Amino acid sequence: MIVEMALWYKFIEGSSRRQPVQLNERVRQVSGTLIIREARVEDSGKYLCIVNNSVGGESVETVLTVTAPLAAEIEPSTQTIDFGRPATFTCNVRGNPIKTVSWLKDGKPLGLEEPVLRIESVKKEDKGMYQCFVRNDQESAQATAELKLGGRFEPPQIRQAFAEETLQPGPSMFLKCVASGNPTPEITWELDGKRLSNTERLQVGQYVTVNGDVVSHLNISSIHTNDGGLYKCIAASKARRASFFSTRVKRRRRTEDDNSLIAGWIRGALCASQRLRFTLHSPHGQKGHRRWRDSSRDMPGCRISDRKHRVGTRHQSSTDQQETESLPERHAYHRER
Repeated sequence: MIVEMALWYKFIEGSSRRQPVQLNERVRQVSGTLIIREARVEDSGKYLCIVNNSVGGESVETVLTVTAPLAAEIEPSTQTIDFGRPATFTCNVRGNPIKTVSWLKDGKPLGLEEPVLRIESVKKEDKGMYQCFVRNDQESAQATAELKLGGRFEPPQIRQAFAEETLQPGPSMFLKCVASGNPTPEITWELDGKRLSNTERLQVGQYVTVNGDVVSHLNISSIHTNDGGLYKCIAASKARRASFFSTRVKRRRRTEDDNSLIAGWIRGALCASQRLRFTLHSPHGQKGHRRWRDSSRDMPGCRISDRKHRVGTRHQSSTDQQETESLPERHAYHRER
């Protein structure tokens, strides 16, 4: 008579090692049959049955999958983290089988397939809603958590600014500056250290994007020579004075072509009017004496005389609003009949 002996083993998940099935009131073995009552998810796995007798032995493997509705929960469900501090979300999953775990932030995939989400240093863009999705071939489950920024402030930061450029008088000038921070910073503009405000030609405006960035623009219509200088975009909040970005908008130097054009205009004006008076201004920020040089020698029908007079006052030019220093000695040119 041949006596057979059957032994059941269960493989340790993720390895080739096995261990004997623990028998109890719920798990019983009758002859070579393994009976599991009220099967649980943890009963799932690969089983090995080995049968031995006096002649020899045989073995067979089988896989048991116990299905259960999927469920997910994120811990903590809400957390408030200071700027620059670490944050961790853990997705606790129930149910079986679990095929994939994935994370989304504000509805966009993060590319993470682990149950634990770690943020080493929280930034402004990290705040928002996080979702953990659990899936198998039959169903899916998800959980939601929120990350808020705490009491520590994010210092203002200039994210976009403008480049140095050289412009000619006449056209408009547009400068743009984008800043971020927590709390939301306010942007102001300076020219050569003086704060700019709205005028008839100069307009400053700003708005806040959906991401919380502040966009400010400076628009100057019909730029003049005295609009040149060092422009600053300054972002500031209650946290601290902001970082800034600056650029120098240069005035284009007068060329020989410009001088010829001016000389031609003077000749034409002298021959077309009874009297022409013009004043020489010093460049912005410069002082000194300038001389008139008459290069109009051949002007038929015109006779030029020059009369010197003394002027010693400061005044504003009505054409370009540039403050200039009048020269001590001026020439007034006029046509005599």
